[in-house]
Amino acid sequence: MALEIQASRDRVPPLPPAPPAGRWVRLEKPASRRAWLNAHLPWVLLLTPVFVFARLIPVSGAFPFTMCAFRTLTGRPCLFCGYTRAFAALARSEWRLAATQCPAALPLFAGLAGLLAWHALGLLSGRIVRLGPALRPGRAAWTLLLGGGGLLILANWIYRLAAGLQ
Repeated sequence: MALEIQASRDRVPPLPPAPPAGRWVRLEKPASRRAWLNAHLPWVLLLTPVFVFARLIPVSGAFPFTMCAFRTLTGRPCLFCGYTRAFAALARSEWRLAATQCPAALPLFAGLAGLLAWHALGLLSGRIVRLGPALRPGRAAWTLLLGGGGLLILANWIYRLAAGLQ
């Protein structure tokens, strides 16, 4: 009898191979609820107020005071002047106004909106959403991304100075 059970165990077909991980996006089952919340909730809590604030502030004549210390001291806009107004315009779908005020805000707004959507998807799906191997940048890609971002901010500043925008 014991010999028959052993023989039947030997005849069990092997398990099929594990499905390949997603090329672009991987949805992983979290080890715990805490791991799932730690992966996505901080990002949602950080980014949601940015978009809510951008939607609520007025686009023109936003503040009765200057928020930029560099502009207060020098009279010229800093590298980041105009982003608040541009984000407010983008939150109201006023693309042309945002593009004329601060062109660099368009890709930044799109990137932050994508990041918020990514982490909201993770919260809603109950899974940890990770980049797949096709989207995982290497060291050279990070260098290009950061260098390109820095050049974009610098080009935006030069544009604002040349256009006489405050």
